[in-house]
Amino acid sequence: MLALLKLIAPGRSRQLDAPEQWTVHVVGFAAAVLLIAISFGWYVKREIALFLFLGAVLALAFLTTTANPLRPTGRSWFAWGMVALSIASCGYFVAMQPVHEMRLPMIDELSAADIAASIVLIALVMEATRRCIGMILVVLVATFLAYAIFGSKLTGSFAHRGFSTQEIVDHLVFSTNGLFGPALEVAAFLVLVFVVFGALLDRIGGADFFYDIANSLVGKQVGGASKVAVVSSGLYGSISGSPTADVVTTGSFSIPLMIKTGTSRTYAGAIESAASTGGALLPPVMGSAAFLMTDFTGIPYATIALSALIPALLYYQSVFLAAHFKAHRDGLSPMSEGETPSILAVLRRDWAYLLPIGLLVWGVLSLNRPAFAGAIACAALLPVALLRHPDPVRLVKTVFFGLSDGMRGMIGVGVACAIAGLVVGTLSMTDLTGKISSGLFHMSGGSPILTILVAAFVIIVLGMGMPTPAVYALS
Repeated sequence: MLALLKLIAPGRSRQLDAPEQWTVHVVGFAAAVLLIAISFGWYVKREIALFLFLGAVLALAFLTTTANPLRPTGRSWFAWGMVALSIASCGYFVAMQPVHEMRLPMIDELSAADIAASIVLIALVMEATRRCIGMILVVLVATFLAYAIFGSKLTGSFAHRGFSTQEIVDHLVFSTNGLFGPALEVAAFLVLVFVVFGALLDRIGGADFFYDIANSLVGKQVGGASKVAVVSSGLYGSISGSPTADVVTTGSFSIPLMIKTGTSRTYAGAIESAASTGGALLPPVMGSAAFLMTDFTGIPYATIALSALIPALLYYQSVFLAAHFKAHRDGLSPMSEGETPSILAVLRRDWAYLLPIGLLVWGVLSLNRPAFAGAIACAALLPVALLRHPDPVRLVKTVFFGLSDGMRGMIGVGVACAIAGLVVGTLSMTDLTGKISSGLFHMSGGSPILTILVAAFVIIVLGMGMPTPAVYALS
C-alpha cells in the first residue's frame, strides 16, 4: 500500500541538463513575452493565447517535475514524450481554431480528431496536476467526470438526464465554462504579469532590498532574525503574490539567519512558511484567487485589495507576535549592530526600487486594469536594472531569465487553474453546484448562518489538500 501511495504521489524537481535548461528558459521566455504583450494591449485571439499558455505550462510541468518521488531526477525520455504530446495537442487546437470558431457549440458535431485531442489534453492536465499538486484534485475531477457519465443511472435529486462523450468534451474543452474558462484566463492574462514582476524584481536585487528594510526596522529587537523573516516575507509577498516564490526567495537567507541566532530548525521553517503564506493575502498584489474573485463577481480589483488590507495586516500581526513571544520565552538575543543597517542608509542606496513598486500600487488602485498596471511596472523595472547594473549585456540576461523565471513560477498556478476549469465545467454541466447548495441548505435546517458555517467548514477541509484557486473555483 505504501509503495502504491508513493507511485501516485507528487513528483520532485528534476535536475535539468543544459539542453533541458535552455528548453525551459526559451519556452518560458516566449510564453511570458506573448502574454505581457497582450497585457500592454497587443491583440491576440483569446483562445489561441490560452492554447499556447496551457501548452507552455504543461511542457514546463513535465520537464521540471518527475512522475513520482521514486523516479530519478535525471533526463527522462518519457517526460520528453509528454512534452511533445502537450505541444501537439495544444498545437492542434491552435491550428484548428479558425474551423472551431465557425462551429456552433453543443450543436455542430465534433470530428473524431477533435474528441481524441480533447481527451488527450484532459488526461495531460490531470497527470500534470498529479505530479505538481497531488492526487486529491485528480480524484475529485475523476469523480465528477464519472458522475457526468453515469449520473443518469442514479435515482433521486442527484440524478441527471445523461450526457454523451461528445457533449462532455464539447462542454469541457470547447466552451468557456470548462478547461479554457475564467480560471485559466485569469492565470494567463492577470496573474502571470505580477509573477513576472516579482521574478524580475528579484533578479535585479529587490528581495535584498526588502530584507534590508525589514532588518533595519526590527533586526535590533529580541528575536530580530525571526521578526526580519516575517516582515521581509510580508513585503516581498505583497509584490510577488506567490507563497512558493516568497519561501524560495526570502527563506534562502532568513531561515539560515534564524538558525544561526538560536531558533530551532523546525520553528524557523514554520515562521518562514507562515509569513510567506500571507503574501497571497496582502495587497497590492495578492494571490491568484483574488483575480478569480474579480472575474467571477465583477467587483473591481482595487475594492477587493482594499478590503483585504486589514485582515492581511491582522494575520501578519499574529505571526509577528508569535515570533515575539517565542523569542522572549527562549531568551533569544537581538541581531548585532553590524548586521542591522539604518533605514536611511538602505533608502539612500536603493531608493530606485520604490519607483516601480509605487507605480504598481498606483496602477492597481487607480486604473482598474490590473494586467496593464503590472505590465507598466515590469517596464519600469528596466531603468532601475540599468541604474543598478549599467551593463546592457547584463540587462538582456536579467530580462531573459527574469521572464523565464516568472513563467516557471506559473507552473503550479497554471495547472491548478486548468484543473479548476475542469471542476467548474463538470459542476455547471450537471448542475451539481445547485444540488450541493440545496443539500447544504437542507442540512443546516434552512438557517443562513448555519449554511455559511457548513460551507466554511467544507471550504476549510478542501483547502487542506488543494491550492487556493481550485478551492475558490469549486466553492
